[in-house]
Amino acid sequence: MTDQPQRQPRLSPCAFQPCESEVRALISKAGRHPLGTDFLKTGALDSVAAMFEVHAFVVEAARQRLDGVEARQPQVETMAKAGAGIRS
Repeated sequence: MTDQPQRQPRLSPCAFQPCESEVRALISKAGRHPLGTDFLKTGALDSVAAMFEVHAFVVEAARQRLDGVEARQPQVETMAKAGAGIRS
């Protein structure tokens, strides 16, 4: 048995959508951390994710919550159109 919250993953074809409990837990953990929520909001995405042992999408969702922005699903069609112009 683990202390991790049980969650139902909500997956779209191209993205991971963090659950509400993960976002709340990250914000709470950052509030108790010596670097505080400022690090959560402004630190390098990969550094914040590694420090708090969460997925980068959880960090993004927490940042949106702290900024008062409603979390949105990734715009799959826009991403596909942008990728269509990329040549390797």
